[in-house]
Amino acid sequence: PPASSAPIFGEVAQELGLDENMVLFLLNDFIASSQPILQNLEMAISRNDCQTIAKTAHSLKGAAGNLRLHSIAKLSQQCEAKARNDEPADYYGFFQQIRQKIESLKLEVQ
Repeated sequence: PPASSAPIFGEVAQELGLDENMVLFLLNDFIASSQPILQNLEMAISRNDCQTIAKTAHSLKGAAGNLRLHSIAKLSQQCEAKARNDEPADYYGFFQQIRQKIESLKLEVQ
């Protein structure tokens, strides 16, 4: 897609020093690989398994951060921090926001 229709490609490409086609490939890979991670996160939330919530959120945080997907990384980091401390939190709310941001990204890269 041209940079004008999806400004994220140009910004990420510039930050990472990659061309836009490589960024598109990496973003599509992130979207695909995030699906099983999201399933694991949702299952861990349903079991109130804070250790797995923290581990899974940490994985998402790292992958999103590497691609400069700051909003996904920040939500994942907040979820991870609360789970690491066994804090009561709206983990399902975090999950829904993260999933929604990944779905929005999916629409941008199509």
